[in-house]
Amino acid sequence: MPKPSAISPTGNLSRLGDVLLQQQQWHEAIAAYNRALALNPQPLLWSYYNCAAALLELSRFEEALQSCDRALAIDPKFADGHHRRGDLLLKLDRWAEASAAYRQAIALRPDFSWSYHNLGSALMHLQQWEESAQLFRRAHALNPNFCWSLVSLADALVQLDREADALATYEKALALEPQAEIHQRIGNLLQRRAHRLQQQIEALHISAIDRYRQAIALEPTNLQVCYQALALQPDNPDLYQMLAASLAQNQQFDQAIVFYQLALQLQPDRADVLIELAQVFVQQQQFEGAIDCYRRSIQLQPASAEIYYQLGTLLEAQQEWNEAIDCYRKAVRLQPTAQIWQSLGDALFHQEQWDAAMQAYLEIQSDSQAED
Repeated sequence: MPKPSAISPTGNLSRLGDVLLQQQQWHEAIAAYNRALALNPQPLLWSYYNCAAALLELSRFEEALQSCDRALAIDPKFADGHHRRGDLLLKLDRWAEASAAYRQAIALRPDFSWSYHNLGSALMHLQQWEESAQLFRRAHALNPNFCWSLVSLADALVQLDREADALATYEKALALEPQAEIHQRIGNLLQRRAHRLQQQIEALHISAIDRYRQAIALEPTNLQVCYQALALQPDNPDLYQMLAASLAQNQQFDQAIVFYQLALQLQPDRADVLIELAQVFVQQQQFEGAIDCYRRSIQLQPASAEIYYQLGTLLEAQQEWNEAIDCYRKAVRLQPTAQIWQSLGDALFHQEQWDAAMQAYLEIQSDSQAED
């Protein structure tokens, strides 16, 4: 009877490392493999490979990569070694190198689903969406019960803007394995689609409002168009102003006042709206309201001679002479026209300020001579 062959110390240490690796005693397994490799003058491929696995578990990626490279130096056609090298490079965010490693693994073993799946993951980081999708399809074909290849395929389809296909693929993955994360991704996709639809709706609203504006510009008295525009954008002060102006042109002054006031509630610092509202108040002989609007518009446009002049005429009509004179003086300093000098002179004359009135009238004459 032949005697059983003796197991070398190197073999014992290597097998010990394998046992420790299975028991997830990573440090002890690494120590055993290193001792086995130190004793063996001809390095053991599987010792390097399994040592790399233990180092990977401890996130010692660079050391694991060195161990893996030593295994591949022994056998360059070692498919598992190329695959593990890809895993390590993936952990180190070296996407292009990881891709090359996985391609070598696939060339040596074209039926291993994980090489396709992980290559797809590396290419996703390189934003090569189309090839990633093809690789995830191949991985799923080789391992149809693994739902995450379908999930990754769906992720790639999302990046390719093929959202309907992505949604169907996520649903297939859920049918294989109901997972909260997959539901979350579907929720993210649906939210993305909703956001895009909302953007499209907003763009169409803006386009429609622009068309309504053009219609109003061509036919200012068309109230229906104003109401249609306002229904699309009820918080737009410009549309309230346009509707108010149309109502005023239709002699519907009370309603015009309401919509001018609504425009000012939305945007109180609109001097142009205040001026238009003041003009409607004048039409309705609501002079106090008009005066208040002009006072507010002066605060917004203190360099406008026209606003001071219009306020002066209203104050004069209310026989508030001193304040009217003050407004005319400010207006004429900003814009010394004959009309403003005339109004200032008349107001001063009424107040029996003869010298000042005469000076204002003389300014009219000097302006006329300068123009001649």
